Amino acid sequence: MLTERRPNPAATKERRGLSATALHVLKVLEERIAQGAYQAGDWLPTERDLVQELGVNRAAVRDALTALADGGRITRLAGCRPRVAPEDGGRRESQKTSPSHPYTIAIVLPQHDGDYASREIMRGISRVLRSQETPCRLLVLDINLATTLPEQLELEACAAVENENVAGAIVWPTLTAETSAGWRRLQRMGHPVVFVDRCDPEAPCDFVGIDNYTAAREAVEHLIALGHKRIAHLTDTEPVSAVRQRQAGYRDALLDAGLSSMERMWMLPHLISDDAAPELDRCLDSDTLPTAIFALNDFSASLVIRHLESRGVRVPEQISVIGFDDSERYSARPGVLTTMRQPFERIGQRAAELFLQRLTSADPAARPFQHVLLPTRLIERSTCRPLE
Repeated sequence: MLTERRPNPAATKERRGLSATALHVLKVLEERIAQGAYQAGDWLPTERDLVQELGVNRAAVRDALTALADGGRITRLAGCRPRVAPEDGGRRESQKTSPSHPYTIAIVLPQHDGDYASREIMRGISRVLRSQETPCRLLVLDINLATTLPEQLELEACAAVENENVAGAIVWPTLTAETSAGWRRLQRMGHPVVFVDRCDPEAPCDFVGIDNYTAAREAVEHLIALGHKRIAHLTDTEPVSAVRQRQAGYRDALLDAGLSSMERMWMLPHLISDDAAPELDRCLDSDTLPTAIFALNDFSASLVIRHLESRGVRVPEQISVIGFDDSERYSARPGVLTTMRQPFERIGQRAAELFLQRLTSADPAARPFQHVLLPTRLIERSTCRPLE
């Protein structure tokens, strides 16, 4: 005599709201688990493989996997393929423990010999991630490649995290609308994403950097304390938080000193290229020369010093110059540039630590986002002098 099988209330709940396609995928996976094709502890195929094999869309596969996870049939860790859960109900505990295999983490930074900032950030990241009990694998994507736009490489990194079993990413972002949307989507999916150097101040995120506003104010206030009133800010038009915050710090330092009428904001769209020279000439020829220049970074400070000297203007005798970053500490020659020092290696270390905290959290989605701002330091050298 056949007995009627009553529906499992939990199973019914898991299926509620699923599309017909998702239900088909769910049924296939449940049958394979029941028949032993996928045994306890086995990896399931990747989402991409299931899409291709079953001829369905990715949303249906994800909905089916979510239903399996809600029912305790599989375990899921950020950045890893789901595994078949043990029959003894060990799902919850397995989610809290670190895997025996290494995580793969995408590191999206500009990489070139002259960029000390990203090189030191990379050093800090590597030092932390490779020191784990199970060292992490690093997938490094260089957004400085001349053959590909940085934002395109960022989108490729987003795709790698989503499709290639990459746990998450530590990113020096370009902050275009498309790339920002890509990182936010990955955050919603549970992948840790930590930004360094700059971030979208309007979007919740994990971020490690410096207080650019306060550091810029300190640099300009140093020049004011030396007696300078005609202070120009050499900056660029890149619409990112670090640039805008330094501009705001410059403006407010002048405002508080009663010098707002002296503001000279030299915004050059090609500040880090050879095309900057004619634009810089236009700035220098447009008005009375300033007595001091606060440059966006050390690269632009060195650029303006060379350009001034080519015009017969002596630094610091006629114009003082202060930079930002302290790249000269990595040079074999003694530094000459007065500048604000950034703790680049420490930024990388804290970014990696923040990433691991979210990755290993029992409930990553419930963990509040953090903005970690590290201290800067004024380094006084020989490119600034007091006015008599």
